[in-house]
Amino acid sequence: MDGLTAFFISAVMIMLNGAVLGLMHRDLPQSLQASAFSWRVGTLLQAGGCVLLAVQRSLPTAWVMPLAHGMLLLGITGYWQALRQFYGFANTYVIGLPFLIGSFGMVWLSAIDPSRTGRILLAAGCWSVIVTGCIVTLASRRASDSANSRRVLMGVFIAVALMIMASGLVFGLPGAIRALLGNAGWINLIAPLIA
Repeated sequence: MDGLTAFFISAVMIMLNGAVLGLMHRDLPQSLQASAFSWRVGTLLQAGGCVLLAVQRSLPTAWVMPLAHGMLLLGITGYWQALRQFYGFANTYVIGLPFLIGSFGMVWLSAIDPSRTGRILLAAGCWSVIVTGCIVTLASRRASDSANSRRVLMGVFIAVALMIMASGLVFGLPGAIRALLGNAGWINLIAPLIA
């Protein structure tokens, strides 16, 4: 399986997850519906971003990369917002800063001063901040409970954080693997599947 196939499989799985969440929404208690909505929107944005990354070779880099990464960043921010809503944290616009910085930076590094390495390192940095926010929210005193689901979700976010760091190193450093979608290495298959 190549990276392109892995991105398409990820997109389909993410879309199915979003569809199931949509079907269950009305059955959820009213107190959970806001966080479930944020999670579902985040999930669908992630799927859209994966589709755009999968077809990036067929579209102009100057607009597909900012749009794809913007959708991915906003999607993971939706997860962070959902966790904050679920545990009763106050709304804050601060959690949107990595999305804004990443989106504007991606426009710059795609259309104005193109840099593949810069795009990868920027995306990895912004994702790291958001995923760390998710982990911190799940590990907070307010969220401390005996639910196994919280610990499993924290483990998933830790795995994503480790994958982001590995991807940043594999693709972002000088002399790195050149093709994100090719068969150049194990990271091409693992990254979209973990995402």
